[in-house]
Amino acid sequence: MTTPKIPETGKDDAKEKAGASKAKAGERAGGLRISAKREGGIRRAGVRHSFEATDHPEGTFTAKEIEQLKADPDLVVVEI
Repeated sequence: MTTPKIPETGKDDAKEKAGASKAKAGERAGGLRISAKREGGIRRAGVRHSFEATDHPEGTFTAKEIEQLKADPDLVVVEI
């Protein structure tokens, strides 16, 4: 049995999906994973941050916003 191919690229669909959300070994994706400590969530840097962690790609926030988000005691901010 063969793995279905992605029509546009001809690449293995399963391999492409598996690698889409993972950085290569030793590399960082360059984004942030942010969750609010409060169940209702909070709004910071123009984005609503929920109690459930959300991944934000690199470039979503400015350097100053990242500094402020990391310093906010109501948020959990992890570099991914």
